[in-house]
Amino acid sequence: MRHYYKISEIAQLYSIGPDSLRYYEEAGLLSPKRDENGYRMYSIDDIWKLNVIRDMLKLDFSTARIKEYLAARTVEATLSLLLEERAVIDERISELERIKSKLTEREASILNALRRPVGEIYVRRLPTRACVRLEGETLNDAEVDFAVKKLHKQYEGELFLIRGGTVGAIIDDAALKSGAFNRFSRVFIITPHAEKANFILPAGDYITAAYSGPYKNRIALLPLMEEYAAENGLKINGSAIELYLIDIHESADEGENLTELQLPVARK
Repeated sequence: MRHYYKISEIAQLYSIGPDSLRYYEEAGLLSPKRDENGYRMYSIDDIWKLNVIRDMLKLDFSTARIKEYLAARTVEATLSLLLEERAVIDERISELERIKSKLTEREASILNALRRPVGEIYVRRLPTRACVRLEGETLNDAEVDFAVKKLHKQYEGELFLIRGGTVGAIIDDAALKSGAFNRFSRVFIITPHAEKANFILPAGDYITAAYSGPYKNRIALLPLMEEYAAENGLKINGSAIELYLIDIHESADEGENLTELQLPVARK
């Protein structure tokens, strides 16, 4: 029966690179012997240790914790470690369930967006919406995505990169009055975490319309929404809002973009 194995044999057996085995040695987790030519030779003792190392690393245990366990391995220590590992797995299951729930929500929101009537103008009664927003200079279309990424970074504990909430922007009032519909005063994300909100979209009536395709298509739609307000005795009493229901995150085809415009209104 062989008692020692070369580094190449161990690397092939565990489908890992020799560099990983050398790292485990440098970290004090493995102690291979050297043959007369100076080559590392791994014993059966090293192999069972490697089994433990690999399992603990999969659960993100630190090398210090792995080394501690290998140095003082008893039944009691093993039972304690198993409890730790179960706690880590339970935490991962909870996180995966949370991610699954968010993915289900995102799927539902996309399907709901696809049912929106494109180009139809109508009034919707909307509830109060809690948001997190990014303050800063007025932005153009090309800068909005970068601003959204900054928002996600700022609130990464509460938001998912895969759209943890509906992303939107406030069209700059001064730009809107001058007929420039591609300038934005702030970017925001609607969030269910009301305690984190630093911006509120108030409840009320909103003239609403959706458009597909490139963002420049808002240029034709916004004046029609303003005409709709005038014809129906409604006064615009706030900034225009743009919500990105389907964008580059969901499709590389710009023609599949779906964006909703909202204008807050009240009866004259």
